[in-house]
Amino acid sequence: MNVFLDLGTHFGQGLREFIGNYSMDETWVIHTFEANPHTHAIFKNEHHSKTPWVTSHLAAVSDHDGSITINIETPPNEGETGMGSSVVDMSVWNPWGADGADNDHFKTTAKVPCIDFSKYIQHNFSKDDRIIIKMDIEGSEFAVLEKMLSDGTFDWVDDIYVEWHARFFRNIDEMTEKEQDLQKRVGELVNKLESWR
Repeated sequence: MNVFLDLGTHFGQGLREFIGNYSMDETWVIHTFEANPHTHAIFKNEHHSKTPWVTSHLAAVSDHDGSITINIETPPNEGETGMGSSVVDMSVWNPWGADGADNDHFKTTAKVPCIDFSKYIQHNFSKDDRIIIKMDIEGSEFAVLEKMLSDGTFDWVDDIYVEWHARFFRNIDEMTEKEQDLQKRVGELVNKLESWR
């Protein structure tokens, strides 16, 4: 079985790109995950009809099951659909950099479901499946990938594309080291690890 897991779907921009690049059709099992309820609603209402065979989840991928608070990015003229929305604590999350206005761009929060992504893969798929992952989860990749490593979940994964976000943390040097370490460890276990964007 061919499986595509799109983590951080936003409006489906990456989803449509991967569908084209891999010639995905209705024979593929495709699941999307979006934690921002505003962007998830827009995807469902305005974009999902282009890929009706896709299963869409309003949920954050995480290293545990339950619920989690997402900080919703509200940049000027974009409403509550900013691409920097994140479950990472605002004490360390700083995507707006040195302009000092980062907290001004996060005016609202929402409580959303979260899933243990490592466990989700092991409970829903087979090691014989071809599993491709696109991961753009605004800083949560560190916790999620560490959990997948500790659980041995990369035995299930063929290709993974990750947008890395060390540059958006206040402790950028420490997170850059972690990023490089994860790239090395994950890269040794999968057929393909590529940076997304």
